[in-house]
Amino acid sequence: MRQRIVLAVLVGSLLLLGGFMLAKEVHVQGKFKEWRRILAEYKAGADSTSIYCTSNNYNLPQDRIQGYESITDFDYARVVQFENAADVQSRRDAIRTMLFGDSGPSFRVTQEEPVTPEYHWLSHAAAEGAERQVIDIADSYRLRVDMPFGLQSNILHHIPKQGRKDKAIIIFHKGHGSDYPNRFKPLASLIAAGHEVYEVGMPLIKENKVKGLVYESPRYGRIALRQHDDFWFMDLPQGSPLRYFVEPVLALVERIRSRDAQRPIVMVGLSGGGWTTVLAAAIEPRIDGSVSVAGSWPEHLLTKNMRYPGDYEQVTPELYRIANRLELYTMAGYGEGRRHLQVFNERDTCCFAGSEGKAYETVVQDRLKALGAGAFEVNIDHDANGHIIGDLALEAVLRSAAELSHSRSQTRQ
Repeated sequence: MRQRIVLAVLVGSLLLLGGFMLAKEVHVQGKFKEWRRILAEYKAGADSTSIYCTSNNYNLPQDRIQGYESITDFDYARVVQFENAADVQSRRDAIRTMLFGDSGPSFRVTQEEPVTPEYHWLSHAAAEGAERQVIDIADSYRLRVDMPFGLQSNILHHIPKQGRKDKAIIIFHKGHGSDYPNRFKPLASLIAAGHEVYEVGMPLIKENKVKGLVYESPRYGRIALRQHDDFWFMDLPQGSPLRYFVEPVLALVERIRSRDAQRPIVMVGLSGGGWTTVLAAAIEPRIDGSVSVAGSWPEHLLTKNMRYPGDYEQVTPELYRIANRLELYTMAGYGEGRRHLQVFNERDTCCFAGSEGKAYETVVQDRLKALGAGAFEVNIDHDANGHIIGDLALEAVLRSAAELSHSRSQTRQ
């Protein structure tokens, strides 16, 4: 009884803060953190939509993958509303304005300094193994992207000791779970293949936590910024807190292109890093190739098959009012010589398991064909066991990088 009263008070507080009414239909089942359920309900009311979260998800047992509900009668083509290149560009411009306001991105990139990679948040044995994988094959440097209101992104730049200057440059986004040792196998594999790799994480996670960071909100008062859902209460004078997810990537692209105008840029991300990869590639056409691994689903699949619709960035309405996810996928792959690939692990233990991603593949491909440039592909990894970048995804990154590098060299000849 006491728990119900506390939850009722929390929900009521959120309603008072936002001034919204709850949607009439919000169905949430399963055991997970109650504050996520509250935010899901709050989001439903804020966006005046109904949210259905009636199936399985987070930490989905492998023997219940079939629990995901297939949707076979959805008209995908209807929701991808691009007629020409001007439509794509206008959406890019609108998203950038939403993210950064009229003034655009505002970041400062520090000078690189040589470092020995340290992953101190891992257990000792795991950290030692991860660090050794990288130290043996690369010279590493640290740089920092400083962003408005004290947020920062600490980035490692790995230059292979036996690299080649004609190989694509990789932006490797670790996502939320930068504390998982198995994230370092693909990182080391990309470096070992001769690629320069920039290793990036999400805002306020692990190496990007800023101790004591507080935002002075005119409406809500002092907001401690410790996790992504705190961004709900960060009412910036212009732009959106979503900027902090993609601004480090845009800063890297700017930095890379100022030093090297020729080599392709390929971005790969897992989980929240996959989500970031989609958005960054959608608004930054200088990212030539992108691979999102277990990053996102279109809205109707997300709300139908997940216990809650997602973290702050997955459900922020101002972004998806400009471009829904299918349109973001199209934008990420659109452009001469550009490509966007998605990989989902059939036995993913976190999210987006199964083969639902194949359902919308041809719709995005057909729209890119009509637009006259770009490529899109969805792959299902039947062998990867868990929420990881498996061999199939790694091969997709290496193949994409090799093909883009070859195409670029042919153009120069």
